[in-house]
Amino acid sequence: MKNTKSKLLATAAKMFARRGMDGVSTRELAKAANVNLCAINYYFGSKQNLYEAVIDSLIQTITDSLLIVINHQSEQNNPLNGIKNIIGNFFDFLYSDSVSDSQAMLMINEIISPSKAYEQIYAKILKPVHKQISQMVASYLDTDEKDTKVLILTHTLFGQAVIFRIHKEALLRQMNLKIYDKQLLQNIRKHIEENCEAILEAARRNA
Repeated sequence: MKNTKSKLLATAAKMFARRGMDGVSTRELAKAANVNLCAINYYFGSKQNLYEAVIDSLIQTITDSLLIVINHQSEQNNPLNGIKNIIGNFFDFLYSDSVSDSQAMLMINEIISPSKAYEQIYAKILKPVHKQISQMVASYLDTDEKDTKVLILTHTLFGQAVIFRIHKEALLRQMNLKIYDKQLLQNIRKHIEENCEAILEAARRNA
């Protein structure tokens, strides 16, 4: 029975990532997972609950790996390095074996078009990460972390890691590639870190 539940979660993650929750019927889910249709109600009660269970699994994956790394990257004496490390680690995480393509896309989908499940993603992942970055940005600029400029800068810096996932296909086509290889990912991360430094230095000069 545990295997049935696991198959439903794995299949639902892939299908929801590609087509959204509303674009997938319970009958299609059951058929793709090769389980009885009744299994969805038995284990989850509804398709909405199944979707939320998939998101919960994603959150657990992130808190088990990414947030542990981020929580050890706080550099109070060098906020610029701390910011670059957090954003760089998030970028690495999005393309690592720790998170599946489906899980990464689900998170991106929720960021772009929030559902009820976004509340958990925001509260347990985005809010603490953004707060840590904004604290470092504020320290670097010697201002308050709730300052509008700090919050906008935080979203600007953090958004770099996400945008390369959203527009992955466009960049691959422009470069005549099929996949993001290791060298390209290293180059992108380096460019993101350089951007962080340039953006923050400009902000401090204009403060």
